[in-house]
Amino acid sequence: MISESSYWKDELLRAAKFLKKKKEQKNWRGASYAKVEQKIMISFYSIRKLMDAKKLTDSIVQLDIPALKFSATGKKITLLNNHKIEELYKLDEPRSKTIKLRFLCNQMVHSYIFMIVTQHENNGLDAILINSDDNKDKCLISVSVDNLIDVFESIGQNYPWKSQYKYDETMGDYKVVCE
Repeated sequence: MISESSYWKDELLRAAKFLKKKKEQKNWRGASYAKVEQKIMISFYSIRKLMDAKKLTDSIVQLDIPALKFSATGKKITLLNNHKIEELYKLDEPRSKTIKLRFLCNQMVHSYIFMIVTQHENNGLDAILINSDDNKDKCLISVSVDNLIDVFESIGQNYPWKSQYKYDETMGDYKVVCE
């Protein structure tokens, strides 16, 4: 359980700065891709832990994140072909949608496909492509790096000032409302 959230949130602010720098990166090596993936994955795991520990306001937990959705083509997706996204998903038919923060956290933590997208113009970090093992046969989701940065900064600066606890007999635990 997280007792002091500032350490976790400060790390999210550092992750946002890291991603801002990666937007300008020109040359990418294997280690660069791995570091970006680690930073994003650990950040979303941290966000999920902060949510579960009730260390974020309810409004931030209900955050809608802009994304693009690419439907699956119907071809079988396996560990041996999951890198062939142009064959597996309708990349020429993106659909705008919003996704909830917890959904995105779960896609990250249980990711089946995680790919980094760089800009065509300057090769800087542009977006990530993600889906979970449960969602892989339905769609692939793209989230821009700018939206990831916004999420990390918003959560890194989010400190509830009031919490209300009400015991729920059916849950056998307390429901917590954080403002």
